[in-house]
Amino acid sequence: MKHQVKAHYPVSSDVLIKAFTDKAFHLSKLEQLGVTEHEVLGHSFDGQNFSIKIRRKQPLGVPIPAALKKLIASGEVTIEHEDCWNLPSKTGHVNFDIHGVPVKLSCKLSLADDAQGSVYTYDWDVNARVPLIGKVLEKTLVADLDEKIAAETAAGIALLDNYS
Repeated sequence: MKHQVKAHYPVSSDVLIKAFTDKAFHLSKLEQLGVTEHEVLGHSFDGQNFSIKIRRKQPLGVPIPAALKKLIASGEVTIEHEDCWNLPSKTGHVNFDIHGVPVKLSCKLSLADDAQGSVYTYDWDVNARVPLIGKVLEKTLVADLDEKIAAETAAGIALLDNYS
């Protein structure tokens, strides 16, 4: 399932990419979101290319359909994600692994300036590998992604004063 989300930020894409390529920004954003159980598994930045891999545990933010209760019994998931950015192009990608959930999540990322600041575009590819309930799982995860992106955008905006 393809899914696009656009998040708007009140700063230029230059400011935003500076934040997105700072390890401290990612960790502060998790704290803002109340994600207390997290670990940085890897991090690198060579001045042009940035990556950070994080494992975190958090609840799904949407109700779990009955068909998915066996897959996500506790309503909480462990996620490993690696965010990668190229500074000059202001593009990136993120790969997700949701432990115990047979789904592949990947996303292409891009930043662009607009009249109010900048737009952060997420182009998601969500593919569940479960017969019969795969589409239900994809729709549930997309709804959760939308909720999480809105929360992450608000948390990120709150941290941008450090990058202007």
